[in-house]
Formats: sequence, structure tokens, C-alpha cells
Amino acid sequence: MNQINENKLQTIVTVCTTNSKNELLLIPIEEENNSKMAVSTIEWEDGRIKLIDQTLLPNEFKQIYCDDLPTIWEAIKSLRVRGAPAIGIAGALGAVLGIWNSSAENYDEFSVELKSATDYLATSRPTAGKQDSLYFRS
Repeated sequence: MNQINENKLQTIVTVCTTNSKNELLLIPIEEENNSKMAVSTIEWEDGRIKLIDQTLLPNEFKQIYCDDLPTIWEAIKSLRVRGAPAIGIAGALGAVLGIWNSSAENYDEFSVELKSATDYLATSRPTAGKQDSLYFRS
């Protein structure tokens, strides 16, 4: 993907849509050939989660970073990340954040840390009926 300055991107985008891979497609004014440029809705970058703040769409395009469990919890709770696939990915990546700096010295300790992280993340969407079962199975 071509790297574009975020400020320039905000001024040239006219149409936002998603494709079957849940990628946001941005159609810039400046592209005369009408090709589309995909931007990932959510991804892992340099030990943190980068996602599109969907509460600002379609008026503003902004990507935010989640460096810890409370930040990704808030992003899920406040609907900054939307849609079942993206929420599932956010939960999975959040679990990685939760154990990223694990001090566990054996499987049992690691399992406790992972369960703690996933239990916490599961509280971010209390209305999502099956979400609890997706996080952690012992």
C-alpha cells in the first residue's frame, strides 16, 4: 500500500466503502484512473493495535493506537471498532496485548494471565451474547 500523509488523505477522500475482506476502501479525488486503495480496519503494528476510529466516519478518517488492555477495551466498548469480524480480531489482538509482557514462568501462570486478560476484554461488550465463549477455553 502506498504511504500517504494522514492530513492529505483527509482532504482527498470522497467515498468510503468496505470490501468483502472488511478493508476500508478509500477513493481519492486525485486518482484519475479510479483505482481503489485498501486500508486495514485493524492491524498489529510495532507491538500495538492500530485501528480506524469508526466513530468519526464518514466525516473524518483517523487511525488510533491501542497500547494496552484498557485502551483496546475502551475502543471496543465505545464502538471505535465495529462489526463482528473486527471486534473478534480486536479481542484476539487485545489478548496478545494482555500477555505481551508476561512474567509467567510456566503454563499454569501463563494460563492465569491469559484468562485474566480475556475475561477483562469480554466485559467490553456485555450485549454480545456469544462473545464470552470466543475468548478463552480452558
